[in-house]
Parts: sequence; structure tokens; C-alpha cells
Amino acid sequence: MPKVPSSARQTDTQRRGTSRRLLGTPAAAPVLDLRLYVSTGAPNSRLAIANLEALRSAHFGVDSRVEIVDVFREPERAREDAVMLTPMLVKRGSGKSLRILGTLDDAKAVLAALGLPGP
Repeated sequence: MPKVPSSARQTDTQRRGTSRRLLGTPAAAPVLDLRLYVSTGAPNSRLAIANLEALRSAHFGVDSRVEIVDVFREPERAREDAVMLTPMLVKRGSGKSLRILGTLDDAKAVLAALGLPGP
């Protein structure tokens, strides 16, 4: 049998395709999946972004995902989530959807709405 260079050899996992990625199994979904819709440049939107970042660093786990969407740059995404006003935080995922409108300045109320322990 001819020798095959080690760099060209496949592992058993590669040959069988048993890696989760190779099988197409999705990575675990984030426990907290949020989308903040903003109007970039608007004072309330800037404040909501800052407040959400503060909440995220202090209270959200590493298994959270926060996405900021500018409604003027991506209006189709705002339509998907039926966003008519900004800033609006949308909790995505299975179960009941949640929408929080405003600057997110009341950390205790935002955390309670998201089902997270307060400060």
C-alpha cells in the first residue's frame, strides 16, 4: 500500500462525516435572542443602544445574542417584526414574542419583562 502524506490523510471523523458541522446540526440557539430596531442618529435610539449595551454587559449571559437593526437601512426586517416605532426591542425565539418600546432606561422593568433577575 502506498504511503500517504500525513497532511493528506483524513481522520475517521472526516471520512464518516460525524462532525456536527458536517451533518448540518445547528449550533445551540441563544438563550436570549434580542433585536433592537433603531433610527440611527435619533437621540432616543442612541440612548436605547447605550442602555442595552449596559444591560448586556451587566446582566446577559454569554449565550445571548443582541442585534441592532437600522429601520432606514433594512426596512424589510422591520416589516418582518411589524415594527412601526423606534427604538423597539424585540425578544425573538420560541414562545410568546415580546416587544419593549422606548429607551430602555428602566433597567429593572426591562429585566423583569425579559424574565431575568433584576439588579
